[in-house]
Amino acid sequence: MNDLDEFLQHYREELLGRLQGFEARTARLPGDNMDSRQFVDHVIETWSKLPKKARSAPLRPGERTFWYALYTMEDLTDFPAAANTLDPFEGILLRELGQARRLLEARAELPQGKFASRPDGR
Repeated sequence: MNDLDEFLQHYREELLGRLQGFEARTARLPGDNMDSRQFVDHVIETWSKLPKKARSAPLRPGERTFWYALYTMEDLTDFPAAANTLDPFEGILLRELGQARRLLEARAELPQGKFASRPDGR
């Protein structure tokens, strides 16, 4: 297994662990927003430290799904965790994250109309 595959395997499993038990429309992100934001920042920082060869390697199957789920989780950190009601856009993002989680578990590609790139835009 090379650096890219090891990175994706490790952080895919960690992301799924953070989303375990997550049900769209009924729950907020597990943990607090700062914890989720720090996780996203850590993943992106670790990505940037991969060897250039790994970062420029062809996309792996399901890799865009990983990035989509991670970025959606990041977007959700912009909403106050202590709010008593969900913002309508927060509800949309929660549904998107629920779908992304199911696709990530199945190692499936994003459906047509959804897109995410690596942190370097690739």
